[in-house]
Amino acid sequence: MKNRGFLAFFRGGDQERPPEPNPEPQHEAIMEEEEREQAILKLQRLQKELEREARMKKSTTIRSSRPIPDRFAFILNQASFDPRLEMNPRQGTDKDRDYLATLLKSDGFQIRLCNDFTLKEIDDEIEEFCHHCQDIRVQCIFVAILTHGDHHKLYAYDQTFMLKEIQTRFASVTEGPKFYVVQVKKLFIWKTFDIV
Repeated sequence: MKNRGFLAFFRGGDQERPPEPNPEPQHEAIMEEEEREQAILKLQRLQKELEREARMKKSTTIRSSRPIPDRFAFILNQASFDPRLEMNPRQGTDKDRDYLATLLKSDGFQIRLCNDFTLKEIDDEIEEFCHHCQDIRVQCIFVAILTHGDHHKLYAYDQTFMLKEIQTRFASVTEGPKFYVVQVKKLFIWKTFDIV
C-alpha cells in the first residue's frame, strides 16, 4: 500500500495526464485548405478560358493584305440584346459593320469584330488587347460602336455602359490618335432617330 501511494504521488496522483495535442489534424487542415484554394484557382482559370473561347466564337479578326502593324480597329456591333432589356433588334447593322470593316481593311487596319458582346466580354476583349499592346507599338486606334443608346448610355448585349468607360480603357495604350465612332439608334416612345 505504501508503495502504491508513493508511486501515485510520484506519477502526479491518481489523475491521468491529459493527452498531448496531436499536431497532425492541424497540419491536415492546413493542407486541405491549400488544396481547396488551388482547386478554386484552377476553376477560375478554366472559367476564364471557357469565357474567352465563347467570346472568340462571337468575334472575328480581319487582317489587311498590306497590314500596318501598329493600326488597330475594334468594331463593337450589337444587333440583338438580352430579352430582359426589351430592346428591338438592330436591323441592317451587320451591313454597316461589314462596310466599315472593308473600309478600315483597305487602310491597313487590323480589325477585331465583336458581335453581340456582353459588357464583361467587351471588358475582357479590351483587357486582352491592352495586355497585348505592352509588347508592341500602337500608332492609332479606331473604335466603332454600333448599338442602341440614350442619354450618353450605350448598350452591350446585357447592360449599359458609358462611352467614357471605353475611352478610359484605351487611354493608356497609345499617345497617338484614338478615333471613336458611335452609331446609335436613340429610342424615344414611338420615334426612332439615327445619330451618326
